[in-house]
Parts: sequence; C-alpha cells; structure tokens
Amino acid sequence: MEIEFAEVSQGFRNAAERCGSWSLELVAARGYINRLMDSPKVVRCVAHRFPEQFAAFNRDWKQSPNSLF
Repeated sequence: MEIEFAEVSQGFRNAAERCGSWSLELVAARGYINRLMDSPKVVRCVAHRFPEQFAAFNRDWKQSPNSLF
C-alpha cells in the first residue's frame, strides 16, 4: 500500500507541475459535481427547489466536454 501511495503522490506532483494546481482543483471540483449529479436524491431536491437554475446548469453541464477536466 505504501508503494501505491508513493506512485499516486508522484503522479499528483507530476500533474501539478505539468498542469498547475488550478487545473487539479478543477478536476477535483468536476469529480465532486459528477458524484452529486449521479445522486437521484440530490438531483430531485435541487430540481424541485431551484427549477430554472437547475435546468440551465444541467443543460450547460451536459454540453461541456468531460475531457477538459
């Protein structure tokens, strides 16, 4: 497990040097939002409470390419 952690840490440092910390933060944020959007309870709640904002967000989210982040 220590070897795997070292490999992940090295990969993270390499990515930070190559892309910058801002890009890594965007990757983390996109992953978090993906998890939220995969939750039916969260989607129902947000769609019910904020229908217009959710519709606009969902439209833009589905159109954005996943490969960017």
